[in-house]
Amino acid sequence: VMPKLVNFTDTPVVTIDISYKDEVHGISDSQPLVFTDATDQQWKLQIADNGKKEYTAQVTYDLADGTTAKRDPVTLDRNKIVVPKYVPAV
Repeated sequence: VMPKLVNFTDTPVVTIDISYKDEVHGISDSQPLVFTDATDQQWKLQIADNGKKEYTAQVTYDLADGTTAKRDPVTLDRNKIVVPKYVPAV
């Protein structure tokens, strides 16, 4: 997970909640990754050879003014996540 686009002055803490569930193979895991700087973090999970590849990620931005902005969860199937820069909702 790469937070290279995040402005940590505007959003000093960014959390990515990642979850995976493959009911057919009995595999379930979730992990929050908390970022306070642009250092990459990893989430590793052993999946079944023919198991599903999709997982869910949800980004929460803790803004410098003390408020929190939570984005809707998205379903992904790629090996890397680039955390988007916070953009206020209109």
